[in-house]
Amino acid sequence: MAVPVAAPVAAAVGPAARSVEEDKGNQPKEGEEGEAEGLALRSLSDHLRTVTDRRSAHGKVYELHGVLCLVVVGLLTGHVGFSQTIALAVGHGARRRYNGPKRAQMKRKGIVRPEPSRWLYDIGMLWRGDPTVPGLQQMIRILAGIKPVELQEAMRGWVSDLLQSLQVRQYVGSVDGKALRAGGKHVLSVFVHDVEQVVMHEEVGEKKNELSAFRNRLPWLLDRYPGLWLLCGDAMFANQTLCQLLNNRGRHWLFQIKANQGNLFEKLELYFSGIVHGVPHVSDAAEKKGSTWKSATTGSPRGGAKC
Repeated sequence: MAVPVAAPVAAAVGPAARSVEEDKGNQPKEGEEGEAEGLALRSLSDHLRTVTDRRSAHGKVYELHGVLCLVVVGLLTGHVGFSQTIALAVGHGARRRYNGPKRAQMKRKGIVRPEPSRWLYDIGMLWRGDPTVPGLQQMIRILAGIKPVELQEAMRGWVSDLLQSLQVRQYVGSVDGKALRAGGKHVLSVFVHDVEQVVMHEEVGEKKNELSAFRNRLPWLLDRYPGLWLLCGDAMFANQTLCQLLNNRGRHWLFQIKANQGNLFEKLELYFSGIVHGVPHVSDAAEKKGSTWKSATTGSPRGGAKC
C-alpha cells in the first residue's frame, strides 16, 4: 500500500489528502463528490470489520477497524509511519485523550482544536461520539494481533468494490514474480495500472512455481476483478494452457516471447508474416548485443497467436 496512489483512489480518500489549510475550515463537502468520498471510506470500514480483533473487550477504547482505516488513509495520502498518521488525524480535528493537567496546559497556551473533518466520522475513529486518535504505543499494541491474511483479503474486497463504484469497467493488469531475498521467499503479484494497486500478492515458493500458481489462481482473479480485460507478462507466462484459459474467459493477453523458447518464436514469425510483410523487426542494437529478446505476441478471444 505504500505506493503513490492513482487519481481514482485518491478521489476516494480526497478529504484526507488535503492539507489543513486547503480544507477550507474542515467543512463537510456538499454534492456528489463529497458523498462518493464518504461512501468509499464507509465501504473501507465495512471491509476492515472482517479482520478479527483479538484484544480483550475489557478496557478497549478504539475499534480495530477504525484504526486500520486511519492507517490506510494515511498510507494512501503519503503519510508513511504511525507518527505521521496520528499527526494527520490531529491536524484534521481528532483529539487526543490527554489527562487533566495536559488539557489545562493546552488551554492556557490557547491551543484550539479545529472542527473535526467528516472523514474521521466516516472511518469510525470515535470515542464517546467524538473523533479521537490513539497514541503511538497504543496504535502499535492495537495492530500487533492482526493476521496479515485477513487484512489482505479485506483490502482485496475493498479495491474490487472501489473499481466497480468508480465505474472502471476495463482495466489492464501485469503479472510478475519477484524474489524477496531478505525473507528468502518468492512472491507472485498482479498490479492493476489504472488504479496503481496490487490486487494479488502471494507466496509461490520458488520461481519455477510462478506459472502453475498463476493458473490455479486465475479463476479467482477474474471472478473478483471482472473488468480485468488485458493481462501482460514476461516470457514465463507465454504458455499455451494459460493463454487458452484467458481466451475461454473472454480476456486478452500480451506476453513477451524469447528466441530461446524452442521453436515458438519461429512459429510466431510464420503466423504474423502476412501482417509484417516479411521478417519481424529486430533492432540493430539488439542484434549487435546478441539479445535473446526478439518480440512480443498478443492474443484475444477472437483469435491470435497460440502459445
